[in-house]
Amino acid sequence: MPISNIYQYEHEITWVHNEIDDVYSEQIDISDKEDDHESQDEKVSYESLNSQDFQDATRATYSWNEEIDRLHLQHYHFKYIWQKNFSAPIEHRLKENARILDVGCGAGTWLLEMSTDFPRSTFVGVDIATMYPSDVMPLNCEFMQCNVLDGIQFADNTFDFVHMRLMTFAFIDNEWFEKVINELIRVLKSGGMVEIMVINKNKSNQGPVTKQLCNALFSYMYENGFMNDLFPDRVKDCLMSTDQLKDVIQEEKLIPIGKWAGNFGISFEDLHNSWPSVRIPLSTHMSISPENFDELVDKCVNEIDEFKTYFNTARIYVRDRLIVDRQLISKPPKISTSLHRNAALWLITSVVIECRSGLPVVMLIVIENSVFNDFNDLEHICLINEVIRRAATLSVQPKAEKLVSDYHI
Repeated sequence: MPISNIYQYEHEITWVHNEIDDVYSEQIDISDKEDDHESQDEKVSYESLNSQDFQDATRATYSWNEEIDRLHLQHYHFKYIWQKNFSAPIEHRLKENARILDVGCGAGTWLLEMSTDFPRSTFVGVDIATMYPSDVMPLNCEFMQCNVLDGIQFADNTFDFVHMRLMTFAFIDNEWFEKVINELIRVLKSGGMVEIMVINKNKSNQGPVTKQLCNALFSYMYENGFMNDLFPDRVKDCLMSTDQLKDVIQEEKLIPIGKWAGNFGISFEDLHNSWPSVRIPLSTHMSISPENFDELVDKCVNEIDEFKTYFNTARIYVRDRLIVDRQLISKPPKISTSLHRNAALWLITSVVIECRSGLPVVMLIVIENSVFNDFNDLEHICLINEVIRRAATLSVQPKAEKLVSDYHI
């Protein structure tokens, strides 16, 4: 019985504890693998990806390593819930030299696993924070620092599949409609697919204190311009409003939280227990002291077992992007030469990987979009040398040199 197979009504939920416990008895404790030279007590200021006003209100201090560990574990939670890393019918393309973009890649767990599962495709992850790995990674995987609101550093029609996960709170409502979705679609190929995964924070089977906190959170978010509590439906509306997508599909899974659901529910409490990160703004919004807010959170934690609370997660994906006039698509954002170089380097590296099958598709994209226009001769030489260096590691140096020669770079 799949663990997501629970009744979608507010009554007691039937649960198969053994299935969950068996999986998590074998779960690797990621935190044990933390580098010895980095102290758990080392703290950094971790800013959410929300708008500046919301960042200022909710900024909190976390252990950077603990945050990375949390994101790793969270990835495996959701993979187990969904039984795979994506829902869009894109697997056949992933096996055949596709290009995939992961927006808001975080620690890079999804991207690293996908690039290993589909070695013939090329993957790139972008995030405003650089918590992703910078040294050890598959050859078909690359990470770049990027704020989506400033534009994604790739030209139109670059990617076969664009993926985004758990970024609902990263942008305010008008940013979703006016910028974010348009950027995802701009870099998506005609006929490509986009998938967005969100969590509906409005929990089911809530106790009175849980409901009080959730209502206060939604009220606060609404006043600050964030999406309302119907997150999945709102994201779906946002996708459909572009008139560039067809067959927008929404799939949902239910996730239990708390001891009542066994080890799985206990390990998922980190999503529920994120209240401390909004302690100050929410207590102010509720006109109570931070200490009283803490008391409510403690009661909320106890309630989830009494009421058998769970929440909803949804994947909204689009089967196909409509073929539209390129002139109607927004132009690529103006970016610095260094970002041009990073984008070009990743694309050419993709060509080197694709040499194995004789399909230098990405090189054609680079030339078509004139990525090299801002480079001087010295930068050309440095870039070509880097491509050849990477090509040598794949034993395809002659083919890479021929590509460079053929296209007169």
